Amino acid sequence: MNDTVKNNLIAELKAEAHKHPNLTTMSDEELRAHIVFLLDSMYKDAALNNPERYREFRSMNFHDKDTVVNGAFESIRGLGVLGQIIADSDITEVMINGYCDIFVEKAGRLRRMESRFESDQELE
Repeated sequence: MNDTVKNNLIAELKAEAHKHPNLTTMSDEELRAHIVFLLDSMYKDAALNNPERYREFRSMNFHDKDTVVNGAFESIRGLGVLGQIIADSDITEVMINGYCDIFVEKAGRLRRMESRFESDQELE
């Protein structure tokens, strides 16, 4: 599963989680469980209604699923994209040139991240 698909799925999970009436009173564990439930629901819906999306879901390994769940959680309760960067111990340098221009140095190589902030406001 590529980074663009992961980021879109994280944004979709975030939007769905925000619809929950008790979001602000949920514990972190409850929120994570809710995000996993939403992801599983999307998987089941894709199996029934969207073969192309179902193939994307089936290509997710454990690490991909964990990345998506953690990304959605971080975007709601944590530091969003920064939380993802901080969690990656292989990243040695971060350069943020705007909400959609994030570069990291990883294993001595500079690369542009597919992850991005949703807006300038989220970056600030």
